[in-house]
Amino acid sequence: MFVLLAAMHCGFFIFLHIGYFPLVSIAGLTVFIPTLFWERVAALFNRNHTYDNVIMYYDGDCEFCKKTCLIIREFSVLRNTDILPAQSQPDIYQLLLKENSWVVKSHKGQLLLHWNAVVYFWLYSPLFWPLGVLFSLPFMKPLGRLLYGCIAVTVKASVSSQGYSCLIVRMPPIKCM
Repeated sequence: MFVLLAAMHCGFFIFLHIGYFPLVSIAGLTVFIPTLFWERVAALFNRNHTYDNVIMYYDGDCEFCKKTCLIIREFSVLRNTDILPAQSQPDIYQLLLKENSWVVKSHKGQLLLHWNAVVYFWLYSPLFWPLGVLFSLPFMKPLGRLLYGCIAVTVKASVSSQGYSCLIVRMPPIKCM
């Protein structure tokens, strides 16, 4: 069924010239693709890679932080990544407090913080690796840090207005455009 509807929208795109409507419609149709398909695609991408020792640490008192880590894990298609509260490891928790950042332990045992942790997940994601390559370039790192800071400031405003406490967003304000 999905294939027929997608083919119809491809025909719209080719013959009717109605802008982005067919592409948006095809993207919307992807919700009807069965779970089995996505699991097989993920298994295909993860077949040749072992990232079993990747751990994301978040502030255990912050439900928002936990949900963000879960979303990052799902969209990066690195399902073997463990997500743990930083309070479970005293040294990691001290680093989280000192840096005001989530902490990611890479599959090589390296601890990553702030924007470097985001780039790490993008680099090893079968879907988002082009973004990882782009933002790991030296001239893109300042832009990435600025973007990370702007998101943190925005999250701080929305989280504090709802009465939550969240360590990751307690950063000094950064001037966003």
